[in-house]
Amino acid sequence: MKSVRVFITGDVIGVGFRMWTKKNAQNLRITGWVKNVFGGVETVLQGKREDLEKMVQRLKRGPPTSHVKKIELHYEESSGLFERFDIIA
Repeated sequence: MKSVRVFITGDVIGVGFRMWTKKNAQNLRITGWVKNVFGGVETVLQGKREDLEKMVQRLKRGPPTSHVKKIELHYEESSGLFERFDIIA
């Protein structure tokens, strides 16, 4: 099990990015969370490396209503704490 923290910047707030991220993560059996932060969106993803790589590729594109300018990846040791994927307000 691996974990990656991702910061996404661009036109990603107010365009359904968090809900889109949750749906895609659940489809890939990835756990973790997503939230809006100053300047963009932050998400922590936990799952199998190949599923995380698929999710990162999806995040680079984002939903059709968004415009992703940049993503930053920070791989971490997996905590194994997440049981599901949540949207944090």
